[in-house]
Amino acid sequence: MARVNVYVDGLNLYNGALRKSPYRWLDLGKLSQALLKPDDDVQRIRYFTALIDRRFGSNGLRRQKAYIRALRTIPGLTVHFGSFVTHAKLMPRTNGAGLVEVFRTDEKRSDVNLASLLLLDACAGDFDKALVISNDSDFAFPVHVVRHRLGLVIGVSCPIARPGRRAARPLVKAASFTSHITRRHTKLLRQSQFPNPVIDPTGRPIPKPTPW
Repeated sequence: MARVNVYVDGLNLYNGALRKSPYRWLDLGKLSQALLKPDDDVQRIRYFTALIDRRFGSNGLRRQKAYIRALRTIPGLTVHFGSFVTHAKLMPRTNGAGLVEVFRTDEKRSDVNLASLLLLDACAGDFDKALVISNDSDFAFPVHVVRHRLGLVIGVSCPIARPGRRAARPLVKAASFTSHITRRHTKLLRQSQFPNPVIDPTGRPIPKPTPW
């Protein structure tokens, strides 16, 4: 039986497989086990995300916080926060007629946090096998190090948003094994849902946000 750690790029998973779907009330414990072998022992799940800025809607932040509360009921799951940074940026118009200034929002630190904790856990002997849920090719190097320098098994499960889009090639090449999560994998996502409501350790219900 392998001790497994799972590292979840929350924004990449959301945009790649969950956005505009009915499966956003996703139990990452159930999903992780479904992506691994039956005898793999998921001992730790690290979820990396950033809280939505209130300027973009308080309802979205409320739903996100409810989901994070539900995630924290999963044994062995920890949440690691980055941040969203908004700044003005000049971007070309779609018709090619000059530039326009827009506000651009980027998630910061989550990818660095994931890569750092993956490598720290690997060096500490915290797992026999790891799974990274992301399709971000920036993780190819730490995945390569874990597999080829530290001699550990590490897989990637790639959320893929659009039909015809492929998993990031450097990430696939670096990993020991790969799988995909797409919006068409309805059975996988449907069977990996939280109950509604989730009951926290104090007995308080956490209802699924609406509309979700």
